[in-house]
Amino acid sequence: MVRLLFCWLLLGGLFHMEMKGQYVNYAIDEGAKVAVIPFEMHNGFMIVDLKLEGTLGLKFLVDTGSDNTLLIHREFADILGIKYLRQMYIMGVDKKQLISVLITEGVELKLPGVTASKQNILVLEEQMIELGKYSGTKIDGILGMDLFKRFLVKINYETNHLIVYDREIFPFKLEGYEAYDFLEEKGKMYLDEKVVVNSSKSVEMRWLIDTGAALTVVIQGAESDSTILPVNVRPGNIGRGLGGFILGYKGRMKEISLGEYQFADMEGNFQQIEDSLATSVLTENHRRYGILGNQILRRFEVLVDYHKNKIYLKPNEYFSDSVREDLSGIGLMAYGLGLNRFRVEDLDTLSPAYRAGVQAGDEILRVNGKQSFFSSLQGMMGTLSSKVGKNINLIVRRNGEKMKFRFKLERYWENE
Repeated sequence: MVRLLFCWLLLGGLFHMEMKGQYVNYAIDEGAKVAVIPFEMHNGFMIVDLKLEGTLGLKFLVDTGSDNTLLIHREFADILGIKYLRQMYIMGVDKKQLISVLITEGVELKLPGVTASKQNILVLEEQMIELGKYSGTKIDGILGMDLFKRFLVKINYETNHLIVYDREIFPFKLEGYEAYDFLEEKGKMYLDEKVVVNSSKSVEMRWLIDTGAALTVVIQGAESDSTILPVNVRPGNIGRGLGGFILGYKGRMKEISLGEYQFADMEGNFQQIEDSLATSVLTENHRRYGILGNQILRRFEVLVDYHKNKIYLKPNEYFSDSVREDLSGIGLMAYGLGLNRFRVEDLDTLSPAYRAGVQAGDEILRVNGKQSFFSSLQGMMGTLSSKVGKNINLIVRRNGEKMKFRFKLERYWENE
């Protein structure tokens, strides 16, 4: 994929705070056993519409990697007069910066066909991240695991619907689904499966099922453990979270296995942890922890039965899709009121764009003759990762001056 700076902030990766019992206040509207919640996909992020306190329409990212719900913009809570119980601090992704959040109670969240009453949610005291810059659309908050804990939930990536079922109507037909037992740790779902990075030797993994991650996978390991890194690995930013960028590596793996399903030659993200903290990325049986994101999950129809610790997968029309590759080396960020202006925020120094003279901070005005103002972040990404050998003509603005650059898309990391 183009080097969009994927945001796996997500709260499950930062901390865990018990708010026991709150999900029981999720209810399907009276008289119904099923609710259908539409969502939009923007660059791998799953976004739903909801109303806060029954009045304020907002957009929230659906994140099974988080066990809590977070409001990013404190001003919305202040406008509605939401009361705060107390303040607490969480650690940022840089493991150094402490970030202040406010805890509320008794908040109502209204989704299509579902009402969550008397909810405890977290509110950022100061806005630390603008997810819209990296997704290309407005995002006001993060909806955590409570919806999945309360109901049976089907994710249909073909129709872009979350279908919520009352548990009383289960079971129904499961033809074509493969069943997996997941482990519940701190309110989140993990699958024990395998990955082959370089050789024929498989690595045991414990994958966090994370719909809040707009990527394929992240594999975590100790700094001294080179076995998790593929050939032709390249350093860079693999994500963006509260408190800063997440530094790591990108590279291609031989194979990812999910039971009977295998995905070959797929790009992944690799995060190496200081050796002194290495135990945090290993389970008791020495499986490595990792993240399984939407670029894998979207290839299936997904059914989650949290109470039985079951997840069911059935291949859909996207199952055999290739993952778009980073062929330019450009990391894009959207900005402006309409999120339709684009800036080079990150640039790989081995890439064709860098060799042509493109610099971080350049505002992209035109790509192959098309004004970027009339494009979307996803459209820009598609152009910059379309196929090897494609000519790219950029017009950028740098320090008030327009400049032109020309290069060809390539798998530049193979030239090392």
